[in-house]
This record gives sequence, C-alpha cells and structure tokens, in this order.
Amino acid sequence: MAEPEVEAAWRAEFKRSGVKELRDALSADGLTDELKRQAAFRWLGDEAEAQRLQQEQTYHYVRWTFLVAVAAVIAGRQPSRCFTPRARCIDNPQKVLGPTDLRPKRYSLQTKLRITPYGDTLRSRGLLG
Repeated sequence: MAEPEVEAAWRAEFKRSGVKELRDALSADGLTDELKRQAAFRWLGDEAEAQRLQQEQTYHYVRWTFLVAVAAVIAGRQPSRCFTPRARCIDNPQKVLGPTDLRPKRYSLQTKLRITPYGDTLRSRGLLG
C-alpha cells in the first residue's frame, strides 16, 4: 500500500479523470504501477459503494414521500355527502329528493322551502293557499 499522501494524490487524479476513463485505462493495461493499479481498484470500489448508498437513500426518500402523499390524500378526503340513491347531493339542498329521515336533521332547508319528502311542494298539493 502506498503512502497516504501519494494515494490521496492518486485519488484526486482518479476523481478528475472519472470512472469511465479509469476503467478503460485499467482494462487496457494503461496503469503499469501495481500500487497505483490497486489504489484505482479500491477507489472504484469506494465510488461504487457511494453510488449504491446514494441510490438507496434516494429510494427510501421517494418511498417515504409517496407514502406521506397517499396518507395526506386519505386523511384529507371528504366523506360522501349523498345519503340516498335518489338524492343528488346535500351540497345543493334544493335538488335533494327522497325521505328526510335518511338525511341528517341539520339540513332543514327542505322544510323551509316547504318541499315534501317526495320532491313536490305543499303548494302544489293544495295544502297552502
């Protein structure tokens, strides 16, 4: 193993040249110094391990972000406001049809508008003048 200062200089050289160029040099016997060659293999192994760790961290971050987004969608989802098959939606009580006992009592607009549970008005039944 080479001295730490020499190996640090080699690592800086490897970093400048890049992984692809270093692999090409190793496969074509471009490095004749055995110590430098071993340092190059160690550096390539370290770079591969660093890349693997970065990919693993990215995977966990993306997975966590996805799960949080799904949880936010589930937690923020509004419950259905339609209570009967014939009812359009409670958001617009004027269009609500069907029996009143299937809907919550807080929506009393039906009685304020004098609409019967069958959708017609009391006036059309002749009960009001």
